[in-house]
Amino acid sequence: MSIDQSHVDLLNLIPVQAKKVASTGGGEYHSPCPFCGGKDRFIIQPRAGRWMCRQCDKRGDAIEFVKEYHGKDFKAACEYLRLELDERPRPSRERTRRAPAPPPITTEQKPTQSDSERWQERAVAFRDYAEAQMWGKDSAGRDYLMARGFTEDTINWFWLGYNPKLIFDDWGGDKRVALNKGVVIPYVWGAYPNGELPKIRMRLTDEGDIAKRGKYIPPAGVKNVLWHSRAILPDDIVVLCEGEFDAMLIKQECPEPEIVAVATGGVTGARLTESLFNLSLARVVLVAFDNEPHIEQHAQWWLDRLPQAKRLYPTCKDVNDMLLNGHDIWEWVHGSLHGKLIGLSNNR
Repeated sequence: MSIDQSHVDLLNLIPVQAKKVASTGGGEYHSPCPFCGGKDRFIIQPRAGRWMCRQCDKRGDAIEFVKEYHGKDFKAACEYLRLELDERPRPSRERTRRAPAPPPITTEQKPTQSDSERWQERAVAFRDYAEAQMWGKDSAGRDYLMARGFTEDTINWFWLGYNPKLIFDDWGGDKRVALNKGVVIPYVWGAYPNGELPKIRMRLTDEGDIAKRGKYIPPAGVKNVLWHSRAILPDDIVVLCEGEFDAMLIKQECPEPEIVAVATGGVTGARLTESLFNLSLARVVLVAFDNEPHIEQHAQWWLDRLPQAKRLYPTCKDVNDMLLNGHDIWEWVHGSLHGKLIGLSNNR
């Protein structure tokens, strides 16, 4: 459901004395927060139709403000603002949502061991185990992610887990699978048949392990797939990242349903027909690979194959560094789109 809120004046709606601190992008205003009282931590951007508090982390649009401040439900908030609802349904983005069917399997996508029932059975069991460890008492994995800017909602939404120690398990095949200590990233979004897990990656958290083995290690038998690509619908805006963490944080900061963040899982990962097929549905693809010279040739591979793609350079090394350094990810993504935001709802 899309709702036109362009006529709502946030400066009149929100009962604060706001001071204008910037003129770009239609102006930005700061004030005490009407929820937590934080001094100069509340930000209003009237043209963008959004507000947020950097202290209590409440944020949203006009509807969300009325819901939070006046205690109204969604429908009552719309009536309060005299908004007309567009009842045309948009496909759900819940975990059970089905995505556009991919093209037939090509030679580059031959089924691997990850399709075996044993592999799937053990992968799902490990995912569930790691998710339980993530939400256990004093979870090092949860502390690690929150220190990197993740919210608990984001950790939960993307089914992130934590493996506290090295485990060896029989996932089929001739060798036992090594499951390394670290954050567990499952490649699942409900679009895969029967909750299929085509891939799992472990993001190592111990600096000693990283120095010896690198940051990311998948178990044997995984597929080479584009993370979250089956969430793309026609006319969406897609941000293409290298790492899953960067993609998750973009989605955390840009919650509009029309913005989808995907990840290749490495600079040369996911170069597949299915990836290009799903990305071709997008209105625009923003290639947000890391801002480093040696990365350019890998970003160019996607730019050469997607006519609607454009390069989006992180203002730091990568998206995670941007967030940790206080850069506004929402403004960065939206500012790169220029006139391509027509019809994009503001659900922040």
